[in-house]
Amino acid sequence: MVQHEALNRVIDGTIIVDSEFRYASISQQAEQILGTDTDDVLNKRLWETFPDLTETAVEEKLREAMNKQIKYSFDYHEQDLDRWFDIRVCPNDDGLLMHFIDITDRKQYELELERKNRCFSTLLENTSECVYIKNKNGSYNFVNEAAAAVFDTNPDEVVGKTDKELFDSADASAVQEVDERIAEFGEAETREAVRHVNGERHVFLDNKFPYRNEKDDIVGIMGISRDITDRNTREQELERQEYLFGRVQEIADIGVWEYNPRTDDLTWSDGIKRIHGVENSYEPTLEDALEFYHPEDRDKVEAAVENAIENGERYDLFLRIVRTDGETRHIRAYGEAGLEEHSDKQLVQGVFQDVTERQRREQALRELGEEYEALINNAEDAFFFVNVEHVEDEIEFQFDRLSPSHEATSGLTTGTIQGKSPQEVFGDVTGAEIAENYRRCVEAGEPITYEESLPTPEGDIIWQTKLAPVVINGEVTRIVGVARDVTDRVEREQKLHRQKERLDEFASVVSHDLRSPLNVAQGRAELLKDESASEHLDPLSKALDRMETIIEDTLTLARQGNSVAEMQPIKIADMAEQCWGLIETTDATLEVFDDITIQGDPDRLQHICENLFRNAVEHGGKNVSVRIGRAGEKQIYFEDDGIGIPPAKRDAVFEPGHSSASGGTGFGLSIVKRIAEAHGWSIAIAESSDGGARFEFSNVEIND
Repeated sequence: MVQHEALNRVIDGTIIVDSEFRYASISQQAEQILGTDTDDVLNKRLWETFPDLTETAVEEKLREAMNKQIKYSFDYHEQDLDRWFDIRVCPNDDGLLMHFIDITDRKQYELELERKNRCFSTLLENTSECVYIKNKNGSYNFVNEAAAAVFDTNPDEVVGKTDKELFDSADASAVQEVDERIAEFGEAETREAVRHVNGERHVFLDNKFPYRNEKDDIVGIMGISRDITDRNTREQELERQEYLFGRVQEIADIGVWEYNPRTDDLTWSDGIKRIHGVENSYEPTLEDALEFYHPEDRDKVEAAVENAIENGERYDLFLRIVRTDGETRHIRAYGEAGLEEHSDKQLVQGVFQDVTERQRREQALRELGEEYEALINNAEDAFFFVNVEHVEDEIEFQFDRLSPSHEATSGLTTGTIQGKSPQEVFGDVTGAEIAENYRRCVEAGEPITYEESLPTPEGDIIWQTKLAPVVINGEVTRIVGVARDVTDRVEREQKLHRQKERLDEFASVVSHDLRSPLNVAQGRAELLKDESASEHLDPLSKALDRMETIIEDTLTLARQGNSVAEMQPIKIADMAEQCWGLIETTDATLEVFDDITIQGDPDRLQHICENLFRNAVEHGGKNVSVRIGRAGEKQIYFEDDGIGIPPAKRDAVFEPGHSSASGGTGFGLSIVKRIAEAHGWSIAIAESSDGGARFEFSNVEIND
């Protein structure tokens, strides 16, 4: 009885059974929980009131506790009552004391929590988001399958590792910096981050926040990261395309537009706004857009837009607009009907291009073409055009066109040569020579000039031909040739050359034929001086010496006109000193003011110096001063302080045989001029600063 009263004071339900599992006592709380009373159950076996316990794990546990007199604890769901109980069994005399607590609410909470945990686990394991938890040391305590898949492994292989073991050093340092900041300030962060995994670049959208324990202390970092590499790539590609589209609009003076008849909305791209001269913030209406068109073109474009809206017909028009600054621009307007996205509502879309500069260029090209045709059709020189075909490693040439002058001179016509090779037109031998010149032009990639002899109905003519390559994309595709009939000139040059050869031959013969008897006469005169004191001997010797000088000057004059083939550096000061010592200068003086080195023929330059020095002494007197210096970039001078040369006589002094000095041959300055011209120089006479003669040589190659 005392034990029963004690049980009634226990809040939770309690039952005592004997060794046969008969009810010995039951508390009031147990009666209420089980919906019975003590009188109904006393001396009844437990299995009679709870028949569903038979042959169950509960029965096995109760019998084991009874037999072994040990404690047991377990949860039990009573189906009839639909209640959950926490049952705790302990030995009591020969029986058992069973203490049970109604844990239905708690159990339902736990089951709901378990269900939610299963849902959460299912979500974690199946989401494509990377979910992870790291402790404050940076080691991963948890990663889901998606996070592990980034590293081509499973979660168990990632747990326990740090970012330094998973990413490269730079990426790991960046991750650690963010984690430390979140742990320090306790604030979540969302950011895009680039990381390299196994050498591949990945872009992640990271959502990170502090991980707290039950005491609200920050113990780590939790994160959800999404691999947005593909999205980032698409965004970058979109940005690139938008940039390129903007550049295309700017470079090509082009823009796009769209008009929605249903909403009356007109949209212009930045390119169209730039063409019209309005700000990017400008929002046009259809009426505004039409007002920009030139009054003479407005009806045309308005009709085209209406036709596109009503009948769906596209248009492509060349029109004019008047910009906000009053400038008229030529534009190409293209439009066609379309449909709204995800709708069957009609739109009109189009492209708008400023073609003002293109039309100006086309007009300039037309004018240039007309001038070009006028030049070709009226020029006396013969023009011809050759197409160049590159076939593997070979180059093929085909005639395309002849100018009227070429046709008249050569007897060929465009119709007869067009599309044919040089060999087909001129035969194998001559055609191969022509083709080889064309090939030289192609390989050089620049104009070449040469002379060639070609047959015509009137006989062979000599052309001076210049070929100019037309280069497109680094390749010669065409040759433009200009040919001039130089047959008369070549024949004259050949005639002069033959005359020159005969003159040289004549001079040599005359020199030989005169020098031999002259030498005999000079020798005899010297012998007579030893044998006789006749007053006629000195005049005789001087006459013979003068004859020798005339012969030498004649030969020099005849031979010095040939062009100088090879030049070499010559120091003017050294050459002048050497020549000064070879002539009778008595009290005359020489000054060389500049350190000048020129390109020339030393032997011929010696003749120039000797003749100019001799001329200065002969005409300026024994005390004459001679000066040499540089007068300009390609100019040197020889001058003296003598009597000078009057302007009226300056041209005559270069004529062979002209002399104002007693006993002079008159060939000295003629030789100087011939040698200068052979070097490609020009010579002029002026007055020196002292009133004497000044000889200026121009176009001289001076080494700086």
